[in-house]
Amino acid sequence: MINIILASHGSLAEGMADSVSMLYGKPECFHSVCLRAEDIAEVFGERIESLLDSNLDNIIITDILGGTPFNQGMLLSEKYSNVRVVAGMNLGMILELLVQRENLSLSACVDYIVNVGKDSVIAPLLDESEEEDMDDLM
Repeated sequence: MINIILASHGSLAEGMADSVSMLYGKPECFHSVCLRAEDIAEVFGERIESLLDSNLDNIIITDILGGTPFNQGMLLSEKYSNVRVVAGMNLGMILELLVQRENLSLSACVDYIVNVGKDSVIAPLLDESEEEDMDDLM
């Protein structure tokens, strides 16, 4: 089992957690923490730290590379050997992590969800026959 912490600017992490609950149910060892405009970075880091589980491996998934949630997560990953940080949160990677977190090591989970995240960002185009099929569905 891996403890999962979603961390974001604004309410993105809460929204992701809400969507996960809708699609997956209410998972255990699953948290969200949101940075508000009035928050101090170090205090936000302490809020993330309070959600870490010392008995489990922990993955902190953040919204963007280089933002306060990511930076505070990285500070925690330097402090604790059982913490990894992944930037670029999306719903597909979170759902896949929930499915795989009991089967894979911390490092393997990180590699896996990074690939899932990359693979889930696409911009497909429909050809004319597919567009007509889509019109029939609407």
